[in-house]
Amino acid sequence: MAIPTPTRVVLLGLMGSGKTTAGELLAARTGWPALDNDALLREVTGMSLNEVAAQGADTLHDAERTILRHVLERPAPFVAGAAAAVVDEPEIVPLLQERAFPVYLHVPPEVLVRRIGEDAGRPWLRPDPLAALTSMYAARDPLFRKAAAFVADGTLEPRQVADAIHAQLPRPL
Repeated sequence: MAIPTPTRVVLLGLMGSGKTTAGELLAARTGWPALDNDALLREVTGMSLNEVAAQGADTLHDAERTILRHVLERPAPFVAGAAAAVVDEPEIVPLLQERAFPVYLHVPPEVLVRRIGEDAGRPWLRPDPLAALTSMYAARDPLFRKAAAFVADGTLEPRQVADAIHAQLPRPL
């Protein structure tokens, strides 16, 4: 896969995988802007994550894919997180790979549950967060791996995750 330079880094992973934290640290290290997915959702839809989610999973996933397409049109460089559902659409993966350096922050469901717990802002995890995250993980882990140019161990400390990603970025010739 050819990696564009300057680079658009798009972090993939389930909720709680550290996309925002690692993304902010990577952005600080590179001097690139960090694009926040929730802020982009509000910018594109005029609604919060919970407001869009209340309209149903299909509406939320459509909005998430729209946001990723919007992000991939922005001038590089930057670091952005993408919602987990973006890999559910086969047509978006080649676009992501062509226009960005996609990184999968791999975190097993048991760790995700410890990180996010019974988050009231994520009603789709109820009544059993581990079961919900295990199901999401089983469906999306292979898709994230297929989409990613690099798989980072998201269980590491956030600074270590950002360092590992930074070490994989293309260098100017």
